[in-house]
Formats: sequence, C-alpha cells, structure tokens
Amino acid sequence: MKKPIVGIMGSGQDSWSELAVPLARWIAESGFHLLTGGGQGVMAAASEAFCGVEGRTGQCIGVLPVTRRVGEREFVPKEGYPNRWVEIAINSAMGSYQTNDADGVNRNFINILTSDVLVALPGSRRSGLSSNASVNSGTRNEVELAVRFGKPIILLGPSAEFDGFPEVVERTETITRVQEFVLAAVKD
Repeated sequence: MKKPIVGIMGSGQDSWSELAVPLARWIAESGFHLLTGGGQGVMAAASEAFCGVEGRTGQCIGVLPVTRRVGEREFVPKEGYPNRWVEIAINSAMGSYQTNDADGVNRNFINILTSDVLVALPGSRRSGLSSNASVNSGTRNEVELAVRFGKPIILLGPSAEFDGFPEVVERTETITRVQEFVLAAVKD
C-alpha cells in the first residue's frame, strides 16, 4: 500500500511555527511522507519538526526551484534551497508562480499533483500589507491549483490571513480539525 504524501504549503519567510511544528510532527508520527517547497519559513519549520520525530517511517520531500549556472548545462537549487532537513530533493526548472499567464506551468504543479492531501498555512506576515497582497501569491496559487485539480486541501490559520483565497476551501484554526481532514482524505 502506498504511503500517503501530505503537502504543507505556506510562507517562504515566516515559519508560522505555532502551526507548522505540531502539524509536521503529527504527520511524521502518523507514518506519512511530508512534501514542501524545500525552502525556508513554513517549509523549514515543518521539515525540521518532521525530521525530529524519532522512529518515523516517512521521508521529507522538497520540490526545489533551480537556476542554470552561467555558461553551463548544470542546474542548481536557488539560494536558500533546500533547507537542511530535505531528504529527497526534486529539482524543478519550471517557471515562477508569478507568471502573467494564468495557465503558466510552475513548480507548484508538482507540489499539488504529487501530494495526496494538502494543508496550506498563511503566507508571509508583513505589517501594513493585506493578505491579499503579493506576499501571499505563491500560497494562493497552490490553493487555486489544488481546487482546479480536485485535490483535498484545508487552510490552517487565522481566517483573515486567507482573504482572497478560494471560498470553497475549508478554513480552520485547529490542528485537530486538520488531522480529521487529512485522515479522511487518505482513507478514501
């Protein structure tokens, strides 16, 4: 039987550790794999917490943005990637989610289509900027892709942090509800 892959999406700057750490530990204790974008912020906090669980059987997967070395054919992860806890690195030269093309293919497609179930934490905490600002565009893009492809996804965090996100996606502030959601999704 295939071991479920739980994707945690969220800020590349802010860790949201009060949410990411207990969630990632629970994912590890449940015997699931963890998938993130392999960078800093939520991705690093979740990866570190996941890998810190003794006796876990799942792996920490990171889908990394890469860049071509000048004058060479070699692609290397962008600065800050992977965080040191990524055990399986998947390099992707796909474009940025900030493309003007609504159907533009980016590495978020890999994150969403590889995960069996997804949990999105808030984007960056930036004073003076609303959640609708571009600081949330990567996480919002991942949520929109999950909806587009019918992937089970739940938002974890303060509701105000998800302004402008698709209304059809359930929002919660409790890890307990996320656990119920994930278990129901991987059971199907």
